[in-house]
Amino acid sequence: GIYSNLFTRLAKAPAVIVAMHGLIVLVPGSKTYIGLNSLISGQDFVVSDGIGQQTFLIFMSLIAGLIFANVALPPKKSL
Repeated sequence: GIYSNLFTRLAKAPAVIVAMHGLIVLVPGSKTYIGLNSLISGQDFVVSDGIGQQTFLIFMSLIAGLIFANVALPPKKSL
C-alpha cells in the first residue's frame, strides 16, 4: 500500500496499478473455497474448523493494511 501510494506520487498514475497485484495474491479465496466446498459436500478434505474465522481475519488484515498505508503515506491527489 505504501509503495503504491509512492508510485502514485512519482509516476502520476493510479495507485491501483501497483496495489492490485499485491492484493490478488493475498485475497483469502482459497480459504473461502475450501470452507464452502466442505459445507456443501459435507466432506472435509482438509481440517476446516474455524476456516470462516481465518477468512474473516485475513480480510480484515488486508483492510487494515490499506488504511494504514493511506495514513502513513497518503496519495498526493485523488484521481
